[in-house]
Amino acid sequence: MKYILFFLGMGLFIFNKFFPELREGILGDFLITAIMVFAIINLMIQRKKSKKDIDNEE
Repeated sequence: MKYILFFLGMGLFIFNKFFPELREGILGDFLITAIMVFAIINLMIQRKKSKKDIDNEE
């Protein structure tokens, strides 16, 4: 569940690279960049949470 945004962002990025005629210029680039940044931040938060959970169990 936590990787949905990451895979969505990667899918949009790959789609944008292989089908550039379908993107809408700067708006498309901005959308893909925003989703990728949000996905990376989400992964960092999930790692911190899982690290805290491991520390709490010990």
